[in-house]
Amino acid sequence: MSDALAVVDPQGLLSLRFDAHGLLPVVVLDAEQGELLMLAYANRQALSKTLESGESWFYSRSRQVLWHKGATSGHTQEVVRIAYDCDADTLCYFVRPAGPACHTGEQSCFYRTLADRQATAIRSAATVARGEEPDAHRQPSEPVAFPSKERAPATDVEVLNDLMLRIAQRQQTGGTHSYTAQLLGRGVEHVAKKFGEEAVELALASVARQPDEVVYEAADTLYHLLALLTADGVPLESVLSELRRRYERGS
Repeated sequence: MSDALAVVDPQGLLSLRFDAHGLLPVVVLDAEQGELLMLAYANRQALSKTLESGESWFYSRSRQVLWHKGATSGHTQEVVRIAYDCDADTLCYFVRPAGPACHTGEQSCFYRTLADRQATAIRSAATVARGEEPDAHRQPSEPVAFPSKERAPATDVEVLNDLMLRIAQRQQTGGTHSYTAQLLGRGVEHVAKKFGEEAVELALASVARQPDEVVYEAADTLYHLLALLTADGVPLESVLSELRRRYERGS
């Protein structure tokens, strides 16, 4: 076990109540800021690896494999303390994060409010379209401002175009806190590999008949497709034109 990692009541590990699938939900908190970062799941093996390495390990329900947080992005989490709740069926990792917890580049996965989930994506695209930098350290409780009507994308295609613009701007400006900038900064081969990984995860979620995971993974795959187009210098309009051509041909 890592010398820096402390487990609250270690004897309690013997009485942890894993569910029927051998899993426990894991709440991840920033040990210094107290910010809620993410929610994941761990089985006994993932918990063992976390205790041994001192970094966050989880179990992916969609892929059915262990995963080391930050193994690909570099955004690892040093676990300094593990606690469990009164029912012994939920864990809490207190961590020192080495970067954003969310794959979107946000500091926390909980950066949206339930009432404006869709509006948040539009707001982010509109913010970048105005040439402004979204605040990656926005607190989860901070209300999300709705974009003005004249700035909000009106159609799904415009949302995609604005997202592509955002990706292109991240490619130009760079930045250590931007997942997009780091992704594109590693070259087209890395972007292509990442797109392939996301596509496989989407396929696995589909085969597993997990609709919520399919939606989540499909969004990831679409985002990485736009990043790949950007890395290759291929305009989104070229792809849409090809789709229109096929549609008009009736194929």
